[in-house]
Amino acid sequence: MKKILIGFTCGALFFSGVSYAASGNLTASIANYKLIINGKEKELKNKPVTINGTTYLPLRETSEAVGYSVTLNNGKILLNNGSDASNQPASTAQNNELKSSDLIIVDTLNINVEGKLYGLTMGLPSYVKGQEIFAGFDANYIDLIVSVASNDYYIRESNNDNPDSITAEHFASTFKYLTIIEKQKSYEIKNLQNDKVYKIDLNKESSTGAIYIKEKNAYAVPLNDMFKQLGLNMEAKYEADQKRVVLKFK
Repeated sequence: MKKILIGFTCGALFFSGVSYAASGNLTASIANYKLIINGKEKELKNKPVTINGTTYLPLRETSEAVGYSVTLNNGKILLNNGSDASNQPASTAQNNELKSSDLIIVDTLNINVEGKLYGLTMGLPSYVKGQEIFAGFDANYIDLIVSVASNDYYIRESNNDNPDSITAEHFASTFKYLTIIEKQKSYEIKNLQNDKVYKIDLNKESSTGAIYIKEKNAYAVPLNDMFKQLGLNMEAKYEADQKRVVLKFK
């Protein structure tokens, strides 16, 4: 079986559309190739295809295998390897609109503290698309999540059958990490330890720092992009077997 060798030193990804004359014919066949990246085989769910003598790889699978995210936006294919994420809006949240059918919707968000899971005192749906985790946008909710990621929280113990939860002293009374620039439109989140800033501009046609979910008429924030840009030592993961999203300190 033939092999395709791809190194991380390549300067650009080499995918293109297939064009042909209106009167022309295409001859396509499944290509029996293995994808080898830096000496390790990467299994592809979708096989490469050879069309008229040129072999084409599945764009999303191959790009993600070499560390690039793929976004389709207004007829454009956007590739981002995250190396300059600190100088631009969230890579997965630039002018994007997602459909509910593209997402796994999770009702609750859990926080892992020393191996024990807690819920937040406020809950909104989380959305999962591939490796990307989004939290439903609400100013109080996002401020609370950043507060927890900043180690500014306490565990509220329950005196009844309800489980213990995590909250913050300032929650629901004032914003500590989030500033409203223009209500329902523009927000700024700040890491108070290093002054790094994450900006959110909500617009159904062109959002920054968030995505728009049309069927829900709601916005959602890409958590790991936000944590990274703010320099917070936390990550969000989707545990498919338990069907839950968990935040955990690195």
